[in-house]
Amino acid sequence: MTPHARKDVMARDRQIDRRTLFKGTLAGAGALGLGAPGRALAQAGSAASEMPTAVFGRTGERIPKLVFGTSFPLTLPLLKRAVDLGVTYFDLADCYVGGRSERVAGDFLQRTGLRKRIWITTKSDAHDPDGFERTLQGSLGRIQVDQVDLLFLHNLEDGAYLSPALKSRVEKLKRDGKIRFFGFSTHASTRGCVRVRDAAARRAACANAIASRVTGGPGCCCASRSHCGRRS
Repeated sequence: MTPHARKDVMARDRQIDRRTLFKGTLAGAGALGLGAPGRALAQAGSAASEMPTAVFGRTGERIPKLVFGTSFPLTLPLLKRAVDLGVTYFDLADCYVGGRSERVAGDFLQRTGLRKRIWITTKSDAHDPDGFERTLQGSLGRIQVDQVDLLFLHNLEDGAYLSPALKSRVEKLKRDGKIRFFGFSTHASTRGCVRVRDAAARRAACANAIASRVTGGPGCCCASRSHCGRRS
């Protein structure tokens, strides 16, 4: 091959490489919802990976072992990527990013129509029955749903809040179709988590308590630190 012929082949190869790279970049952007957001988001979850699941406590429901925490600014492409990977449990709260996490999740559900595939947990850090229900109403509006799968009493440190009055309100919210299950979370130490859990069991406020992710006991979801201000 003459030197001129070799130069022609190398130039053609460089053009092919650039063209292939450009097409690949556009495809990647589209897959994340950056190129054509409406179409890409509508296809969210169409090729979900096989994510291991487990039965969630006494609910009898299966959820992915990896859940999607939302105490940081969310984007629609990020939620789409999570669902594509099989992470279909959204862990929301009224106070995460000032309510923005719930709004973005709600926008995602409306755009994709995937509500039936997504487990929605949200939380109320208002612990009195009236504040608890009022917080839920705000969350339902931001998420744009009529019902959440699980509502946590958030960052619970005193089992006294798991009162007969709260239990009665929880049962009403279930009858009204606004929540499916009820539980609580705590940011206490493991020992504190067990103490609050035992208080809940004694008060029988958690009629269908959720199994702990940390201690294995009912009605307690431990986390390392709080992302919300405490309101009562």
